[in-house]
Amino acid sequence: MLDLTETPVTETERLILAQLVRHRHSAWALRDVLPDVPVDEAYLHLAETLDNLLHRDAIFAMDIRGGGARRYCPARLELESAADCDAPHLIVGLTARGGELWEADAKPDWSQLITVTPDYETFDKRWHVCAADAPTIDRHLQNSGLDDSHFLGDPKHDTVDSWQVTYWKTLPQAHRRRFMLTCRGKEYIRDLRNTRELL
Repeated sequence: MLDLTETPVTETERLILAQLVRHRHSAWALRDVLPDVPVDEAYLHLAETLDNLLHRDAIFAMDIRGGGARRYCPARLELESAADCDAPHLIVGLTARGGELWEADAKPDWSQLITVTPDYETFDKRWHVCAADAPTIDRHLQNSGLDDSHFLGDPKHDTVDSWQVTYWKTLPQAHRRRFMLTCRGKEYIRDLRNTRELL
């Protein structure tokens, strides 16, 4: 297997990896991140870059036709079609190695990340806020304008043994606040949920 530390990352690869940090994307949607590439050449440049990243095991490709999700290694011609909007079923995302490559370049401070998610069993009534430490959560809630009058009851404080911060990265532990909001508190949710942008 190719040692990623010995192969320099191109500027285009760096931009694509950064785009895939938070979400998987259709291949064609990544054309917008290409720097200074003429529009009529963008799909070829993107296909070449995706092909290189696939062969370096930095990204995966997934076929989402038929409601399923099957990982596979597309041929270069299919990558060109996908990059030219002719294969919307082809989705790409970071592998663990691609995540490591992005981290080595971007040097994210995971201790500053906060995730805000709804409890999917109660829809938007109950919320979970996770961070590396409790004071980070407290500061975030305070900066968001939430105070005790916005909560139904007292927020529950605990720790979780596994914190999935992105689809490709899990940290070993996090502090968590679980709470329900009053109707007045729900206006703050949009600001609370935008915190993944710290990456």
